[in-house]
Amino acid sequence: NPMFVHCIRGAFDPKRIWTEESEAMAQQSVARSNPVSSQTSDLTDPVGSRSSLAWHSDWGNLVLAGLLLYVAAYIAFLPFQTGDNRIASYAQELAYLPVMATGVLFAFRAARSGILHPQARRAWAVIGVSFLIWLVADGFWAYYTITRHSVPLPSWTDAAFMIKGLVLVGGILMFPASGLSRPERTRFWLDSGIIVLGLAVLTASLIIGPGLLEFTDVTVDAFILFAYPVTHTLALVALYSIFLRRPRENATDVLVLFGAGLVVYAITDLWWAFLDVRGMFTTGGVAYAFWMIAQALLVASPQRHYDITRRRLVPVVSNTIAERLRSRTPYAALAVALAAVLFTSLPEFLNRFGIVTILMLALLALFIFRQVATHQENVRLSVERVKRENEERFQALVEHSSDMITVLDQDLRCRFQSPSALEVTGQQSNAFTGTQFPEWILPADREHVLHTFDDVLNGVTDRARLEWRMQRPGLPVLHLETIVTNELSNPTVGGLVLNSRDVTERKILEERLTHQAYHDPLTGLPNRAHFVPALEQALRNLERSTVLSVIFFDLDRLKQINDTFGHETGDALLVALSERITRLLRPGDTFARLAGDEFTVLLTDLASESGARRVAERLRDGLQEPLDFAGQSKRVSISIGIAVVTSKELSAESVIGTADAAMYAAKRAGAGQIHLERV
Repeated sequence: NPMFVHCIRGAFDPKRIWTEESEAMAQQSVARSNPVSSQTSDLTDPVGSRSSLAWHSDWGNLVLAGLLLYVAAYIAFLPFQTGDNRIASYAQELAYLPVMATGVLFAFRAARSGILHPQARRAWAVIGVSFLIWLVADGFWAYYTITRHSVPLPSWTDAAFMIKGLVLVGGILMFPASGLSRPERTRFWLDSGIIVLGLAVLTASLIIGPGLLEFTDVTVDAFILFAYPVTHTLALVALYSIFLRRPRENATDVLVLFGAGLVVYAITDLWWAFLDVRGMFTTGGVAYAFWMIAQALLVASPQRHYDITRRRLVPVVSNTIAERLRSRTPYAALAVALAAVLFTSLPEFLNRFGIVTILMLALLALFIFRQVATHQENVRLSVERVKRENEERFQALVEHSSDMITVLDQDLRCRFQSPSALEVTGQQSNAFTGTQFPEWILPADREHVLHTFDDVLNGVTDRARLEWRMQRPGLPVLHLETIVTNELSNPTVGGLVLNSRDVTERKILEERLTHQAYHDPLTGLPNRAHFVPALEQALRNLERSTVLSVIFFDLDRLKQINDTFGHETGDALLVALSERITRLLRPGDTFARLAGDEFTVLLTDLASESGARRVAERLRDGLQEPLDFAGQSKRVSISIGIAVVTSKELSAESVIGTADAAMYAAKRAGAGQIHLERV
């Protein structure tokens, strides 16, 4: 079933999903389980969520928008640039410099960005150098055109443009991509040869065709004019090699944009060379407009790469579309070469070979169409074979996966439950199909789980992690950890994909660790780690109309009991004492054992300090009846100190220290006494 396959392939990656270490999870659980903590933990942990950053939140996008308006204004200006208007002529030639300067800025910004792949950053650094050389070359062109009204051939402009082209090729080849197998390398060199020769045929037909010697006095001129489109051809071949090696997904968009700029520039250079070799080229016009468009496409590429990565956008051009472009490029190059030959040499062939020429052209065209059709059929068969193998492999993975995979529709109704549901939940998968997912959730967890689902459904995040408890008829509650992925827009799945695993044992362990961390092992009472945060929270919440007090007491003559009957008897006495005191306190009071025979009680929401004294007297008087412990029955007494808090600016430790001092003052007055201090 393709839906199951996509669930596994796209949404279920155990190595990616379940990466947290159990120790870290236990620490998070301890922090969440702290009953006195004022902070609540967010159980929805977005994984790979799409950024909500607006396009205008980055200055680079604003600069790019302004640049596009600048280019549009320049193209609109060209048709009106006529006559000997010197200012307009200067503007026409110098207008390229700000564009390429912006390209240098964007390229080096991408090279310094920490969010891009290191190889991509190095590639943009080298391309930034080529843009800088290009800026210098544009400066030479503008200087010659403004001062001499034409660019000499050869000149420093040509040298700068040639060096720029070679550096650009090096930068393109540095983009990250996978390696090539031996058959793929063979195919690359064959395809590259077709592309280079095809474009070389086009270039030679238009530049070194009939009339070259008639219009060009020096052969080096022809070589230079020929070299311009050739350097762009090499850059296109370098770009083709990256596509053949399947670039990273977020770079495909950028490379297509960059390639479009190179294609426009190569065609425009070819047109310029064709006119210039025949003495027909004039400044301005169509060539200038397309040069500006090509530069804008190239300059926008590094900013587009940075923006896609920063905002985690979905590329417009997928690797699938890029694969189609890559596979059809050699055929396009061959078609261009044949068209160039026909354009320049068809009359001569017809004169010499007549009808044979037409028949050979028809035969060649049919052969090319057959090759294209065969290639497309091979691609289709390869895709179907790979798809079938993937379906078999991933379906086996679904059926034997220990994690439970669930698909819900938009109304949270279960459409599919994997067979592992029996192992995870103890129920057959068909027991879930057709039921409402909220019915599975323990009522106490339902609100936060559905809130997370709302975020996923509303596009706040594409994927979220949460922990929740499943209620099962006649079975114990089950703790599950689930990854929720929104695949509603995918026609193959059309639902929310849930990948769940049983974490009940881990939760039990976490709860045990939490209890041990915050409770005394002998009496089961809260310990200092529990009591101090509780007091800090009470101090923060203290209001003027209420009184906050801390009672600090210890057992009189405990050392004598330990020395006479042993420490085990003393421990039994402490347990019996804690049970008696617990019965004498209010349900909301916090009773803790700090250490040894030292105990504290946190009293909140008292109307006056006399209320704290009454509680202390109740504790003291409640011990008038003997305590039963270790086979004995004895009366004991406690010395009690009270700290009445008068300011919320105090620290918890200072309040405890005051109560401790008050307890020692009570001890000095005699056993079973009470002493109160204000702090």
